[in-house]
Amino acid sequence: MSELRPRRPTSWAVIELTRLGERKAEDGTLAPLLRDALSLSASHPVFIPSKSYTTGGRRVTIHLMEGYAFVASDGTELPYISRTDQPYVKRMLTTPTPTGSRVLSVVADAVVLDMEANLAKHVGEEAQIGTWVSVNSGLYANMDGEVVDSTSSGNLVVRFRMRSLDAIVEVPRSFTVPCDGAE
Repeated sequence: MSELRPRRPTSWAVIELTRLGERKAEDGTLAPLLRDALSLSASHPVFIPSKSYTTGGRRVTIHLMEGYAFVASDGTELPYISRTDQPYVKRMLTTPTPTGSRVLSVVADAVVLDMEANLAKHVGEEAQIGTWVSVNSGLYANMDGEVVDSTSSGNLVVRFRMRSLDAIVEVPRSFTVPCDGAE
């Protein structure tokens, strides 16, 4: 029996952030705030085009696109929120209709997929030999290991040390995020 994956949304509403919203994106608290403001479930897809992590005792943020967030919008109407409603949302982007009303602006899922892949690539490029990484996808998800080499295809060779196992495996670079590692 195959494992069912959640269906990807077909489009995403675009939200412009205030400076406070950008800070919330950097500290990793923006997605739940947006879900709460829009009365969405905790699992509703939200994409923040930045990634923060801690390495070497310092916090690093990689921004793919500052000032914006994306909320899945599969034909269901999302409530409109603005700065007057939430201090971290400048506005939800809208476009006019022929009748003069406005509807939420959306981007296709393919655009967000490209942004996700691009962000993962940029973050993965930070990992070098000797760097500790946390794996966020695949068979070794949620494990931390040390980069011991890289392959000609660009993958990382990561060493995972556990009490009963010392394993060296190849992991796609885009599956990793630098971290502080073991003490």
